[in-house]
Amino acid sequence: MDRIALGSTLALLLATAACETGPRTGNGAVFRVRAAMTSNSCGAGAPSAQSSFAFDAEVILSAQQSLTWRIPAARISAQTTLDVTTGAFRLVDDRVVVVRAADPRRELGVCALRRFDVIEGRIAGQFPALDPLADSGGRAVDPLADAMVDADAMRDPVIITDAGVDGGARRSGYPGLDELRESVGYAVVPGADCRDIVGVGPSQFIALPCQMNWTMSAEWNPEAAVSR
Repeated sequence: MDRIALGSTLALLLATAACETGPRTGNGAVFRVRAAMTSNSCGAGAPSAQSSFAFDAEVILSAQQSLTWRIPAARISAQTTLDVTTGAFRLVDDRVVVVRAADPRRELGVCALRRFDVIEGRIAGQFPALDPLADSGGRAVDPLADAMVDADAMRDPVIITDAGVDGGARRSGYPGLDELRESVGYAVVPGADCRDIVGVGPSQFIALPCQMNWTMSAEWNPEAAVSR
């Protein structure tokens, strides 16, 4: 994943980017997330304009109705409030990114963009409990989850499939992320000079402001461990 606001980035993503360490309580699961672009008014050369990408996400639920979304590979951690009635969540990253310093030789001022990144979805099913004292790095410890991992039926594609925007085929009660989607928008910060980044060349936007959208599917990996 390539995210201008994250250096390389999703990794695409999000407010309060930081790594969490130490023991914790709650429920969690690891998902393989795959994204497919549905619209792009920024242009193919714009930052983050991948038509598709994939990454592993850790989703942790707490007793305080909060949801933590982590992408260990990109060192991203974001938290939001979970709607306990519907299971819906919304992660938002709203920041200003300096794209280019002032260039007096070209008579250009500083170019800064506001980058607005949103990931939305809905929690479904039952997430295994996390053992805060486990030596396995936070592996989900739950008798039902362990039984499912050991069952031959877990290798049945009818039971384990992508649970995307349409829900997908998934046995009732298993952890899932439904209605998952992401949008990234860019706009010029008032007073900034971004004339040179609008065009049809590499790394240019065809228009500003603009927005890109993706739908995402998430497949639970019952054998993956939630990291400490």
